[in-house]
Amino acid sequence: MSMTDHAAGANGPATIEAIQESLRQTAALMAELREQSKETDRQMQETDRRMQETDRRMQETDRQMQETDRRMQETAEQMKETDRRLAKAEGLFTSQ
Repeated sequence: MSMTDHAAGANGPATIEAIQESLRQTAALMAELREQSKETDRQMQETDRRMQETDRRMQETDRQMQETDRRMQETAEQMKETDRRLAKAEGLFTSQ
């Protein structure tokens, strides 16, 4: 049903008052939709901000994990060196 059909109703042609009322209702609905759109935009911006923060945290976690891996590799190398030295020292004791 169009606006003029709605304004006219079943009693014939639309009156100016009926058309004006229909226009007022339409304007009110449009204003409500604009407000909803603003709220949706605000929520989208907040979601974007949170996603950026999550991405930053994930990058920091990745950096920390890489640092942990590097340290573990260093520790493994130090343990190999310690094992080599112990074996050498044991060889000195067992050869005498």
